[in-house]
Amino acid sequence: MVPRISLQDTYKPPGDLDAWNISLFPQDLYQLFAASTPVQLVNHAPNPIIKDHDTFKDWVYLAQCTVMLKVPPQFKTPLLEAFKNKSLVIDPSPWPTAFIIGSQLISTKYLVDALEATGCKSVRAQAYGMKQPLSLPHIGFNLGNTNHHLASLNNFDLGKNYSDPLINLLKPKNPHLPGIQLYPMLLPIGEDYGSVNMSITHEGEVYRIKAYPRLIHHLKAQAERTRLGGIRLEVTVQARTLQEAIRKVSHTPFLNANEFLNPSFPLTKPYQLQVKGIGKEQYLTNARDMLAKADSKGIFTGHDHNPATKEAQRIVMDLFNSLGWNSGRRRPTSFKAADPWWEEVTALNVQLQDVSEPPAISLDHIQGVPATSKLFKAVRNQLPCHNCYYLGPMYNLDGGQGQFRVRCRRCRATLNQHKFRAYLARLLDDKKVTLDLEAFNIRPPPPPQLNRTLPGEAPLPDVLSEDEELEGMEEEEEMVPSDHDMLISEDEDQDFNLPPSDEDELAEDEVHLSSDEEEQPAPAIRRSTRASRARISLADLDMEDETDAGPQQALPPIKASTSAPVKPKTKAPPKRQARLGDQAALRPYVLIEVPHTPDNRPRVVLRMTESPEPTPQAESEDVTMEDPQAELDLQRQEEQELRQQQEAEKREAQAALDKHREEQALIQAEAARLKHKQSEARAAEMAAEQRKRDLATLKETKMKALRLKEAMEQEKLKRQLEQEKAKDLKRAKEVQLEKQRRVDRAKAKGGSPNVSFTLPEKYKAPGRPDLLPLGGGLALTSKETILKDFHFIKTNNSVLGDGNCQFRVMSQHLYGTQAMHALVRQKVVSHLRANPSLILHFAAAGDSHLSAEEYLQEMAKNKTWGDEITLAAMAEAYRCSIFVLSCITPASSTQRKYITSIYPDGAQGPHYGFYYVQNSRHYMPLYF
Repeated sequence: MVPRISLQDTYKPPGDLDAWNISLFPQDLYQLFAASTPVQLVNHAPNPIIKDHDTFKDWVYLAQCTVMLKVPPQFKTPLLEAFKNKSLVIDPSPWPTAFIIGSQLISTKYLVDALEATGCKSVRAQAYGMKQPLSLPHIGFNLGNTNHHLASLNNFDLGKNYSDPLINLLKPKNPHLPGIQLYPMLLPIGEDYGSVNMSITHEGEVYRIKAYPRLIHHLKAQAERTRLGGIRLEVTVQARTLQEAIRKVSHTPFLNANEFLNPSFPLTKPYQLQVKGIGKEQYLTNARDMLAKADSKGIFTGHDHNPATKEAQRIVMDLFNSLGWNSGRRRPTSFKAADPWWEEVTALNVQLQDVSEPPAISLDHIQGVPATSKLFKAVRNQLPCHNCYYLGPMYNLDGGQGQFRVRCRRCRATLNQHKFRAYLARLLDDKKVTLDLEAFNIRPPPPPQLNRTLPGEAPLPDVLSEDEELEGMEEEEEMVPSDHDMLISEDEDQDFNLPPSDEDELAEDEVHLSSDEEEQPAPAIRRSTRASRARISLADLDMEDETDAGPQQALPPIKASTSAPVKPKTKAPPKRQARLGDQAALRPYVLIEVPHTPDNRPRVVLRMTESPEPTPQAESEDVTMEDPQAELDLQRQEEQELRQQQEAEKREAQAALDKHREEQALIQAEAARLKHKQSEARAAEMAAEQRKRDLATLKETKMKALRLKEAMEQEKLKRQLEQEKAKDLKRAKEVQLEKQRRVDRAKAKGGSPNVSFTLPEKYKAPGRPDLLPLGGGLALTSKETILKDFHFIKTNNSVLGDGNCQFRVMSQHLYGTQAMHALVRQKVVSHLRANPSLILHFAAAGDSHLSAEEYLQEMAKNKTWGDEITLAAMAEAYRCSIFVLSCITPASSTQRKYITSIYPDGAQGPHYGFYYVQNSRHYMPLYF
């Protein structure tokens, strides 16, 4: 029975905190820094060293103080304006993710105030390279705010170190498993071992694990030499807080090195790692050897202004890798590469490379971008790079649609169409790449060349002796069927030990035959390397009549050439007499050419022609002469046919020339049309761009004019406010003088003044009164009861009745003066524009109603009466509650009624008091 795995032995808690990315509110920054801690505004966008969620890739780097602070991009301009308003001289950075140009230090409180003033609710804080030890159970600081809406995207890097006297390099046992990345180190003794990154899903969570040698700590932080050995494991996990991240990682085996080296947990078995140990002396010796070999190649010498070659760049990268550095951006030379630069190349190897034979396989028939691209895609996964020798797949198509070109993804070396075919042919010839040759119509390499002789016989000489010729003719007679054609195909040609190659066929064989074999010279058989046609020379031979053709009429026309006459013989061999029966003479055989068959294989026809039976007269004469007149007529007829054929060919050539000229004219016309069309398109594009520039200029001009107008209006409003304030002060003095005169008159008459008209000073209640609000529409008859219940006393009747009374009352409450009523009106109208829902239910189209825009335009004017909509907007804009006591005197009655209203409905108070007299449509303030 297999014992169960102990989870306590499998799971390992983290030992330190290395990096974190958390989202915070601006006030949360006080947990990281003191209010007086200086922070540096970012003037450049650093490389994304810290890996974070894609949500934050476009955020702006705002400030840094060992911790990088980022904000959403829409707050870049408002923050710049906020800092400028506080007398900071800064300019925005043109780079989207950087904040300013230059250098500027501010305090943390200064930064937090600016963030809150602009309404920014999210700050992304990033830190890395900490190696902060953790004591478990963790009871210290807890990074992260669970109330933030982006807290679910927080992530933490937790790690654990394992010591060893050797430098430990790692390599996955299953390197092709999805989610695994290998970064080789210590070239070449590392043998493609190095650091490993893995992505593993466990219980629905994705964990990113990094396993790397601790040598990297020495390279980055100059650690002690005694700590070069061992490995480190790091896990990146998403969690809202640090404590949650520690709890998650502590319940996984991802920080247990033994679980990756000797896995017992089912989750880690596919991700088993292999270890290679390297001693410190071996490490240093390897680095010195690589440096010496690179120096021997002269890459460190030369003029400074000359750019480094690709080979020099690759060597420098490999030197850094031999020390243990692999940034992951470029691959070093593979340990398995053929003839790497650090291995010596002898003169013998160079000589063997120079005298190497061309490949036996030819790919020259594959031409054009589509065909070559199809061939490349068929072998792409097998192709190593011709320059860096890294194993495939390394090439990508890089030539576009107009040309064929492939480029190595690692060293960026390229091959054009011709070089690619030559390189692939060499790989196919060396059997380093496999390919379906028949699919691309590629002939395999020919077998070893054999002698063109029958088995057991010596090769034929160029000219045979007479006895050998007769024996050869007798053997040929056995292979020729009488009175019929004979076809010799490529398959039958194999019996004669001839390979099926189009470039090595029997050609231009000349055979001399006659009707009498005894007096005919020996046939001369010759062979050439290329075959275009087979011909035969006959002496005094008349072509057979069409009536004797028999089955040969279906064959194509025969081409034959005549040569010097031969002397006829008087007697035929007995063997041929027996084969041909009663024939007195042998039919000569004509070796002719038949056009290629559909399978592109030439066929040779050996046609047998019949000679007239010999007569005594024919035997005594060497040459039979024909009628000279008939010969002359025949010659004239042939010349006439030749002239007609030439004229027909001339007409055809002229017609083809005319057609070509017409096509050229059409092509030129089409080219001119396309050129004109392109010119029109360019002109239209330039006109569109000019229109865009004009519109942009016009828009900018309008914006400048609008800003100037707004500035002028603000200045005008400021002057009006000052004038109104002066008037209010003057009127207040007059009211005070009037009151004093009344008091004096009352004292002179011996009475007492009415103290109910005394204007007490306004003050805010120390807390909310414990009163239930009165609902709207409650009609009461006792004004004093209402004022008492709401802690109000007698109203102030010093508000001017110029149409601004509602806004004057609010100005009196807020600023202690009525002079700021225009500012109150402006803020109320702005709030209504930003929140149109307050007026859409009341605005309507028609003669008797104003639209929403007309209402706002009218309400923005001075001396326009306010209404209930402006009261509701005023309460929302200033985030307060307004109590309105309305005095109503019906026309049919003299008894006054009082109605209370609270904006917004249900507010508990304390309230700003308004006293509204319906008959005079006038507002006055109520005071506590």
